[in-house]
Amino acid sequence: MGLGGKPLCDTHVPLIMRIPGLTDSGMQLNNPVELVDVFPTLVAATGLPPIPACPETSNQVEVCHEGMNLLSKLRGGRLHRKRPAYSQVIRRNGLMGFSVRTPYFRYTEYTSYDYYRHEPIWNVSFAGELYDYRQQLGESINRISDPRYKDIRQALQITLHRGWKQDTDLKKFI
Repeated sequence: MGLGGKPLCDTHVPLIMRIPGLTDSGMQLNNPVELVDVFPTLVAATGLPPIPACPETSNQVEVCHEGMNLLSKLRGGRLHRKRPAYSQVIRRNGLMGFSVRTPYFRYTEYTSYDYYRHEPIWNVSFAGELYDYRQQLGESINRISDPRYKDIRQALQITLHRGWKQDTDLKKFI
């Protein structure tokens, strides 16, 4: 459940793809993926030349991508996700929720947002959530204040604040 008991259906969406000759017998991936992964995956599946990754400032670029090509995983290989999945949602009260999701954890901060600069105001954080998927099915127990999760919370917070373009070593947590 999200802040105020609202289910997180806005970030937990199924990613369903059909690629003839590859997914005909059906398959299921258990890795967190992002909707931005669809574009580079479909480009690769069609055999088109790869699309370049977006630069820091992409408003002058005709076409680029911010996701990961999932095709190697769909072909039975490993998913080389260098980063966790990120999401951002706005709540009815105007707070912006920023989340980082690994296979075992989801960490969320609800914070103010600078709409002019298009960035969170991290030092004005109102609430947080931390869920351990190893210990529970779903998101019924918020571990944000649990002292046993202090190191995990700090590592995920650093990762969230750095953003999706920065590599952070979360291997001991994911």
